[in-house]
Amino acid sequence: MGLRICCGFVALLTTGCGGSDFSAAPTNDAGADASSDSGGSVDGSSDAGPPTDASTGDGGPPTCGDFDCSNRECGIVSDSCGKQLVCGTCMPPQTCNADGQCECQRDPCPPNSCGQIADGCGATRNCGDCSNGQTCGANGIANRCGVGSCTPTTCEAQGKDCGAIGDGCDGQLDCGACSGPRTCGGGGVDNVCGCTPTTCVAEGKDCGKIPDGCGGMLNCGECQSPETCGGGNVPKVCGCTPTTCVAEGKDCGVIEDGCGGTVTCGTCTGQDVCGFVTANVCSCKPKTCSELGAECNPAPDGCGGMTANCGACAANSTCNANNLCVCADNPCATRECGPVTNLCGDMIFCGDCSGTEVCTGGICIDTGMN
Repeated sequence: MGLRICCGFVALLTTGCGGSDFSAAPTNDAGADASSDSGGSVDGSSDAGPPTDASTGDGGPPTCGDFDCSNRECGIVSDSCGKQLVCGTCMPPQTCNADGQCECQRDPCPPNSCGQIADGCGATRNCGDCSNGQTCGANGIANRCGVGSCTPTTCEAQGKDCGAIGDGCDGQLDCGACSGPRTCGGGGVDNVCGCTPTTCVAEGKDCGKIPDGCGGMLNCGECQSPETCGGGNVPKVCGCTPTTCVAEGKDCGVIEDGCGGTVTCGTCTGQDVCGFVTANVCSCKPKTCSELGAECNPAPDGCGGMTANCGACAANSTCNANNLCVCADNPCATRECGPVTNLCGDMIFCGDCSGTEVCTGGICIDTGMN
């Protein structure tokens, strides 16, 4: 049984590195590998799902973060922006092959060997029988043909506590199983229960604490400001998610995004001014009497309020609806035509006469002359 760690979780994969075949080989030629080797797959791989397109899913171009470990259980993949992700690591005695699959390369039978011999993957190979009346393991030489008897070894004598090993006499020993988190050969020694802790690098983590896969914890470090642990929405990875204008309640100007950059929040329209009341917020700026051209009384300021008193009019003048001072004297009220000076000293024109009329003393008189 092989152990792999993939994308931050631990999964057990059943591989052909376990189990064995007890059928005998017909010969004992040097280096021969009997056709009846241990059953099952020996590369430790598992069926992978169909490849996943690394694009955005709608046929568009790939984007940063489009890692695809769907058909890999180990090794490193890169996204479209050159960043790398560790898809997982293989536990000894397995190694990662070129296709991103964990596999165990079985050891061949040594020259002139016989019987069941450990294959380096937690199982055994059947290296054949002896001929010409010879005995496998005779005279205390394990798994070698000779004349004499053979005394089988034991798991304890070989320092093994898991998996299958040859007994040195054409037989096989079952040395038991390991209890989690230890696996057979997991510490790098064949047929010995152990556990090889993962690393922060192998798991693609660079901050906080993560399980080491062997019952302990790893401290993967701290982040440097402005990055925080998980700040880029990836757990235990330093990152920073820029803020937005909406999140900050801003609608104009340029603000810091919290990740060392800036974001533009737009411009104000009409009588609104950016930052008049609150930084980077559009607010209406009331106009003054001078800006409005108002001369008297409070005037509408353009923001729903009123200005202060724009002043008082002089004698004989009054403040009209447009906040302008106009003369209160209107001599045209008693005149029909011609110019006249009012009490404010302003020359005003009261109108023209029509037809044969002429203006005399401010009155239109018909002369009857064409």
